[in-house]
Amino acid sequence: MIDYEYGGNNDPCFELGNIWQESELSLGHLEVLVDGYYGQHLRHKVARARLLGLMARYGWTLWASIQAEVSPIEFDFWSWGMAKYERALAEFDGPDFDRLLTEARRPD
Repeated sequence: MIDYEYGGNNDPCFELGNIWQESELSLGHLEVLVDGYYGQHLRHKVARARLLGLMARYGWTLWASIQAEVSPIEFDFWSWGMAKYERALAEFDGPDFDRLLTEARRPD
């Protein structure tokens, strides 16, 4: 089930990427999610879901930064957000980033 609550552009790859990154699943599990949703293995959809999962990490960082200042909930939003940021930064600077950008544009 895909709810598209935060999808913005209603892209299933955003939701799949967000599920993947929030659950801290392996890349292999991301492929299983994407393949299951589309009913076949599509490399460009896996790359797109991974990139959108990266953007979700960054987005949750921004959300956590705001919550750290305004939320009445007793939770360390700042540390939670910074953990997301560090994982996002590692992917932005990682060896796969350029390949993912290229692969996401290719049709299978």
